[in-house]
Amino acid sequence: MLHLHDSAGRNHDQATGTSVMDSAFRALHEVAVAISGVLDPASLARLVVERAHNLLGVDSASLLLWDPGTELLRLIVTDDPNATAYDPFRVAGQGIGGVAFQRCEPVVIEEYQRWEHASPRALACGVQSAAAVPLLVNHRALGALSVRSYTPRRFGPEQVQLLVLFAALAGPALEAARLHAQSEGQRAELAERYQAVACGVLVRDAAGSIVDANPAAEAILGFTLDQMRGRTPDALWPLAREDGSELPHEQRPGTAALRTGRPVQHCTIRITRPDGEHRWLLDDAVPVLGEQGAPAQVVSSFIDITALKRAEHQTRLVAEHLERLIEGTSDAIITMDLQGHVLSWNQGAEQMYGWSREDAVGRINPAVPTALADDRVLPVQRVLHTGQPVANYETERLTRDGRRIPVLGTLSPLRDEAGQIVALLGITKDLSAHKRLAEQARLLHLVEERERIAVDLHDGIIQSLYALGLRLGAVARKLDGNTAEARESLRQVEAQVHGIIQSIRNFIFDLRPHELDTCSLRTGLQTLAEEIRLNALLPVEVELDEGAEQQLDSKAVAHLLAITREATSNVLRHAGASMVWLRLARAEGQVALVIRDNGGGFDPQRRGRRVGEGLHNMAERAQALGGRLAIQSQPGQGTEIRVEVPVSARMVTA
Repeated sequence: MLHLHDSAGRNHDQATGTSVMDSAFRALHEVAVAISGVLDPASLARLVVERAHNLLGVDSASLLLWDPGTELLRLIVTDDPNATAYDPFRVAGQGIGGVAFQRCEPVVIEEYQRWEHASPRALACGVQSAAAVPLLVNHRALGALSVRSYTPRRFGPEQVQLLVLFAALAGPALEAARLHAQSEGQRAELAERYQAVACGVLVRDAAGSIVDANPAAEAILGFTLDQMRGRTPDALWPLAREDGSELPHEQRPGTAALRTGRPVQHCTIRITRPDGEHRWLLDDAVPVLGEQGAPAQVVSSFIDITALKRAEHQTRLVAEHLERLIEGTSDAIITMDLQGHVLSWNQGAEQMYGWSREDAVGRINPAVPTALADDRVLPVQRVLHTGQPVANYETERLTRDGRRIPVLGTLSPLRDEAGQIVALLGITKDLSAHKRLAEQARLLHLVEERERIAVDLHDGIIQSLYALGLRLGAVARKLDGNTAEARESLRQVEAQVHGIIQSIRNFIFDLRPHELDTCSLRTGLQTLAEEIRLNALLPVEVELDEGAEQQLDSKAVAHLLAITREATSNVLRHAGASMVWLRLARAEGQVALVIRDNGGGFDPQRRGRRVGEGLHNMAERAQALGGRLAIQSQPGQGTEIRVEVPVSARMVTA
């Protein structure tokens, strides 16, 4: 017989079976009615626990639900006064609720203290008897409903059946509440994402009228949702294709998706906002099908690609401008693959070399002479090795009619999006006119040198010869008289003749400098020394470091030879020296050239016009190499000129 207790736990007198069943049915009906209006899992659990406690007259009741995340049973609600002593999580198969959940069947234990699966904490709290039933949905356990007594008692079949009925009501209701809460959470999350998403979203009904739009759509389209709702896009903004032509109504993406029931994707369209601004959109339209399979709505999602379109337009303008520049320049601009085959050949290349674009593209550069094949390979290797351009190197190119022309070249790498070198850009400038101007400048310099020599001959040697003639006439007149005096005069005349001869030798030395232009530094210095010995009868000591010249390029060699030529010319004309020293050596990161004599010297702060110009020219040449010129001299102590050139002054000739 079922024993009922009131909510305060006081025992009632034994009632008839009909009264018991009436109370049970009323409680079940109450739970069922409450369940129909309650979707909160915790509230439902409290209601079920409260009714089970009251009807069965137990000391406490609990409800546990399975937590897939932890794979444990979680205590949802309990009215046990010792609840703080319980672990909120239970392992399936432990405790009476865990065993009922695991077995998917009711479990009744009248002697709990002797039960092998008893929970240690329940034992510690003094539980004597307990019963539990699983919460089932489609034969799958969701949790368990359990009751406990702290005094020994027996749970009859009617009481267990009542627990089963409570569980049968609570299980589906709790699962429905859980699914509802999950759905509401997902719906809220989806709504939040819908509002926060960066792309515009526009929803239209089956008639094409706008029913919803997110904030991004409002910002892009220039209308608020209130301004758009109930109206069609046709009435709000004009639409155009990529070429600017109007897009007809039936070809609009949303309209086409509603008409065909199929998605329309990746359409590039142009809208005109209410403020007159054009915006480019990348639009997708997806139909939402109703119960009959016909489109009930269409959802358009779009991103604003106006900035991209403007960038494409600017890039196209820059490319067109660059193409006009390339075609309009007189320089030859050529692109090549890494094997040297011509990819592009501009009009400047056609005019400079004579081969047409059709003749050159696809071939190895025909303007590179066979004898200068390395001239093409070496710059390519350097660019590929360093990844940097090779700039301003002089070489020669071949024209179609067989002429060789001097050019100034630059070779640069062209990279792909990953930064890999995939091609090469070569730009060459015709130096023929420049070379002609340089030759004219050289000839003008020769004319100026000849004028200078003519002045020196007139002011020096010719005047000396004229004076010598006058003196010889005086000596002839003395031959009839004082023989000793005439002999002394002849001796002086002889010395003067030797002096004139020496001056002439010096001028001869000055007239032969250009033979050194194509020499190596070692050969050039030795040639200068030999010229001084032969023409000026002046001993020269030469000391050369064998490895010094290897640190210098052809430009540095030419400048150093010119400085040596100027310095030794000054020695012969002005110093009155009896010895000259030439020395080339390496220092720390530098090459040093020293020209020294034991002549009369001078004050570097007070020098003649011609000597001053020569020293100024030498200093400028040293500076052009990134070096410096130092002069040590004083009257009667000889002169030392020292030029120091950094090794970094070496030019790239590849």
